Amino acid sequence: MRNSFLLFLSLVTVPLAAQVRAPERLGNVSVANMTYGFAVLKEGKLNPIEPDCLDSMLRKMTFEQRNAYIINGGSFFLNQANTGEYTLKSVANLKGGGLLGAKIGFWVGKGVVYFVAHTGFLIAAACTGPLAPATYATLVATTAIPLEAASNVGAIAGGIAGGVATGPV
Repeated sequence: MRNSFLLFLSLVTVPLAAQVRAPERLGNVSVANMTYGFAVLKEGKLNPIEPDCLDSMLRKMTFEQRNAYIINGGSFFLNQANTGEYTLKSVANLKGGGLLGAKIGFWVGKGVVYFVAHTGFLIAAACTGPLAPATYATLVATTAIPLEAASNVGAIAGGIAGGVATGPV
């Protein structure tokens, strides 16, 4: 117990009000980022949170990665099961919301996919010599549906990136 207490004193403590949300029934608790995982400090008692009571993202993180998550504004949700075990989940604090940036990102993402695909079609068609127009037309016709699906994925990724990049911080 003494070693755990010394570790606790030397490590980052995440105060409840700042980055940990919990039901009021838990009272005044704080969460500590320990080298082996997380622990709950309640009424002067240190209660380690079992790895299987952490969400999968937190379970896979190293001590340094957890510190970076905390420093960069990561939040947590602490709860206590009927068995008395504490559970801790990460809460996404996504920034974003720039509508114009999302629209621009959407069209840039979609355009990049079409540009890359049609550039490849033109290069392949150019290699067929006099059959280039027919080759190009065939490539465009046979890949229209998958290319549209791929461009939608690019558009969504671009829209998300543009919205996050231009949204409120």
